[in-house]
Amino acid sequence: MARPSLSEPLPETFVALAKLGVGLVVSLLEEGEAQELGLAEERGVCEGAGIVFFSFPITDRYFPSYLVLATHHEEGFHILSATNVEGINVRIVTAYRPSPDEWESDGRTRRTP
Repeated sequence: MARPSLSEPLPETFVALAKLGVGLVVSLLEEGEAQELGLAEERGVCEGAGIVFFSFPITDRYFPSYLVLATHHEEGFHILSATNVEGINVRIVTAYRPSPDEWESDGRTRRTP
């Protein structure tokens, strides 16, 4: 997903996402990027909304990216998106069902080889 709306406080944004079934947010932002985007408190806000938060900072080639676990009809799937903050748009890179060979049954924990 893109950086949450500037018009809505961060806690309300993540409470709304939790109500929609989002249970996991994986941030690939580096620390400086998170601060620059006003997301330095994202971990605490996610946890307060009941959303599991993981930080795996990577140096982006093009745009910051996120991996989100969502559910539809009780079936989990991952959405990988790239965010162009200046252009205020999100590009869905891919969406897929987590493979049971690579992910635990909760879809949140990657299996170790």
